[in-house]
Amino acid sequence: MSTAKEADLALAFSPDDSAVARALRSASASRPGGTTFSQMMDAYTSTVPLVCGIEVKEAGGDNNEALLQLGIWTAAGLEKLKGLCGGEVPTGGLYPFMGWTVVGHEWKLHLSWMEEESGRILIVGPFSPLTTGTSTYFDIFKLLKLACRLRRWLAERYWPWLSFEVLGVDGQQSTLEQQASSISISPP
Repeated sequence: MSTAKEADLALAFSPDDSAVARALRSASASRPGGTTFSQMMDAYTSTVPLVCGIEVKEAGGDNNEALLQLGIWTAAGLEKLKGLCGGEVPTGGLYPFMGWTVVGHEWKLHLSWMEEESGRILIVGPFSPLTTGTSTYFDIFKLLKLACRLRRWLAERYWPWLSFEVLGVDGQQSTLEQQASSISISPP
């Protein structure tokens, strides 16, 4: 059974970052026949770790359909992480996937994770305080601030976990982590 699912957009750890590139090369070289690092099937996207899906629908689109598609994408991503860990959920569990459903101008953040004991995948959200959009300047700045916080968490927490626990590489600090502390967006 294939667990591939395309999201409309996704955030990924870029192999343009030298530490990310080294970790991916090392992890690929240590596995017979190399490996892919995401749930995607296409030649390029399968080679980069995807961490946050964004499922987009036009204004008036179906929120439930967007959530279902995001849920399938994150479930496939969590299964891929489990596979990269040798088919077992590591002690302490897998780090969650974040994802947005976007319908029209409204952005809703969701969190998905795999239960350590049962292997069930849970998705929760949207989180009302984190729901925002693009219809007002205030909402745009709120979205940018939220995106910066997510980027910081991905760089400071998720990447070190991914590189060590999943890829099996003693994570050197990436330029993502070095740059994370300088991220700041404030409304004018």
